[in-house]
Amino acid sequence: MEENENVEISESTNIGDENVGASAEVSAEASIVVTDSEIHLDASVEVSAEAHAGVEESVSHEIIDGIEAHAEAGAHVSAEASAEASTHFDGGFDGHDAYVSGGAEASVEVNVSADAEASAGIDTPLGDITTGVSAEGEVGAEAHARAEADVSVGEHGASISGDLSAGASVGAEGSVEGNIAGVKVETGAEVSIGAQVGIGGDAHATYENGDLSLGISGDIALIAGIDADINVDIPVGDAINTTEKVVHETEKIVEKVPEVANTVAHETEKVVNTATKEVNKVVNKIKNPKKWF
Repeated sequence: MEENENVEISESTNIGDENVGASAEVSAEASIVVTDSEIHLDASVEVSAEAHAGVEESVSHEIIDGIEAHAEAGAHVSAEASAEASTHFDGGFDGHDAYVSGGAEASVEVNVSADAEASAGIDTPLGDITTGVSAEGEVGAEAHARAEADVSVGEHGASISGDLSAGASVGAEGSVEGNIAGVKVETGAEVSIGAQVGIGGDAHATYENGDLSLGISGDIALIAGIDADINVDIPVGDAINTTEKVVHETEKIVEKVPEVANTVAHETEKVVNTATKEVNKVVNKIKNPKKWF
């Protein structure tokens, strides 16, 4: 038996134009699957919105024949915000162990930006002479959180694990540019602040196919991290057989010891004899330099 159900929703709206306007959008989705031994559930939602405004103006006037004065100015501002969240759940039984796992996460983000510029100059037959300035800035912030958990219980033992994390940050940046008759000067700055914290852990005690496994682990993170893990796997089912094999192989090794010792002694004697001959040759050459060549 298997049953499926899915739901999706999406809506959006827009107001205004490229100079002054706003828009928003929302979407959601959910699904569920159920079988004889399992269940799966997922759901998510997302919302976003933005607004913007801007204006630009310019003016020009001919002072005398062939010489024209002009000026321009403009400014824009925009803001965006979004939020989203999701969750999932899984559970079931495989005939030996029952398990459950689930999690959720959410985040929010906001950004605001603005810019402005102005210039003025004179257009002559020899070229354009313009002085201008512009500035822009942006500020943003975000926050997020996440949690996960898994549990398993059954004939093979039990295990449990989980993770939790959360964080937030704020940042800003800006720049200014000036232009005087073609000579540009620019400066800027940026700053950000953020922090994140998380904690996670795992513990289990299981026995399967003759192996006993015990373990525990955990970690805590706040800027820097600290973690610890301990895990031991013991092949209990093979312990007796392994011991018998070790004893048997040890006996074979002991039987080989005299033979190996004799071989080592014989080879050592050959090496010593060869080395003695070579030393004698060197000594004779030292005593009789004419024999070197």
